[in-house]
Amino acid sequence: MLGRKVSAVNEKVYFFLLLFVAFLIPTAEGLPVKLASLSVILLSAHWLVSGNYRQKFDRLRTNRLLWLFTGLFLINLVGLLRFGNVDEAGDLLVRKLPLLLFPLVIGTSAKLSRKQVDHLIVAFTLGLFLISLFTFREGIAVLLDRNDLTTMVRLTLLHRPYAGMFSVFAIIGLSRMFRTHSSFAIRVFLLLAILYFLFFIYILYVKMSVIALIALVVMFALLGAVKKLGKLPVLAAGVLLLLSASWYISRDEQARVILKKITSFEDFSYQEYNIHLVSSINIRFINWGCSVQVLQKNNNWITGLGIGNTQEKLNQCYMDLNPWIYENQMNAHNEYLEETLRNGVPGLLILLLCIAVPLVPSLRYENYTYLGFLALFAICCITENVLSRQAGIMFYAFFNSVFAFNSLRLEGKRGEETMHSTRQCYHSG
Repeated sequence: MLGRKVSAVNEKVYFFLLLFVAFLIPTAEGLPVKLASLSVILLSAHWLVSGNYRQKFDRLRTNRLLWLFTGLFLINLVGLLRFGNVDEAGDLLVRKLPLLLFPLVIGTSAKLSRKQVDHLIVAFTLGLFLISLFTFREGIAVLLDRNDLTTMVRLTLLHRPYAGMFSVFAIIGLSRMFRTHSSFAIRVFLLLAILYFLFFIYILYVKMSVIALIALVVMFALLGAVKKLGKLPVLAAGVLLLLSASWYISRDEQARVILKKITSFEDFSYQEYNIHLVSSINIRFINWGCSVQVLQKNNNWITGLGIGNTQEKLNQCYMDLNPWIYENQMNAHNEYLEETLRNGVPGLLILLLCIAVPLVPSLRYENYTYLGFLALFAICCITENVLSRQAGIMFYAFFNSVFAFNSLRLEGKRGEETMHSTRQCYHSG
């Protein structure tokens, strides 16, 4: 009896600490006191002292997804054999610790209910809402002045690409709750919250977040169409749309020029196009071009450069191409390239598997929240090193673990017949 009471208390404390982490993720880089880091330490400490070590070990031993996810951190330990800048290597490993700790803690702890998962999304969304309010402290008119993006960047406590990514995820989570709640008042409140974050994305002027949001809407619309109409009509419509787009590009000279510039990494003219629209594109063309150049040299793409070496090599390339990028020591601005720069093909393969392996059952069993999360992460990784900043690392590691170990179904209806069989599926998956 005493053991059950202790276990119940431990589970309550565990869930409270998860709420604490979720709420503080958006503050990871915006506050002078690193409360987000403290929340990770407290969660890990509770996991260590809460007992049930045999059960935790069994879950650790049998959970293949857990080993895959922790591989994103462990592969960097191999990179230590070739580290260059000791300070850079140590700082990176400390920031990446959540990639090890969250899968380990969440993957071996008591399973959460759907309601508890919803509460974690709410806690995260509330934290994001509060941190977003600081952006408006000098008035909305200042933010709407697109000619003064520097001021808007200064007012945003969270790095804009991450604030945009977080806002898209908040919309995904709020939409999930909107579909499941029947109360009119709650649905109105959720709709207003969705509209707020759509407005916040507009204020942020983060182009990739807008692209990701559009891509997710199209993806979910296609999934809905497939469910209602079947695969063949949707496939036929997709082919027709693709042919129409190809015909339009072949007939429109400006569309052909834009496509050529994008595919060949050719700079867009600041005189011909909106400077705020194309500046980040031109910068990323240099980031990506230098990354590819470094990877090709001495076949670095095979094993990578190790921890602490990538920035120095990129800087050597930036120096000759763009003094501003060199002075700001910009990274690859592409998580796939960055992972390959550090850990070669093995690191890139682990990253791709971390996305693809849970994505398949999420799609198959219509776990749309996790599917949307994975798709959002995969899209944002194209233009950002999501797993280089603390906010991005915590966001991915935390919610990926929450969804994978508490919401993901790897079996069909047979696995849902009893709670016991569901737990078996969870532990083996």
